[in-house]
Amino acid sequence: MQYPFHFTAITMVSALGGMGAGALFGALFDCQSMLTGLINGMMMGMMAPMLGAIVTDPYHFTVILELFVFLILAVLFAAVKRSGG
Repeated sequence: MQYPFHFTAITMVSALGGMGAGALFGALFDCQSMLTGLINGMMMGMMAPMLGAIVTDPYHFTVILELFVFLILAVLFAAVKRSGG
């Protein structure tokens, strides 16, 4: 089995999207959190296409991922509310 030729482009776009999302979430707090979000977003953007390539049952994976995203958003809203924003 060979990797598709567009795998590199997909990984780069995913990394840039992860960096943007991480920077936006981190910017809600301070500059240090923004830099941390930028780096963590880049790492997740690099790993996401690799994980997507090996997933055999996408339905269960997608449900668990969506629950995780809602949990992260709940924690984010609680932190913003607690900080007085």
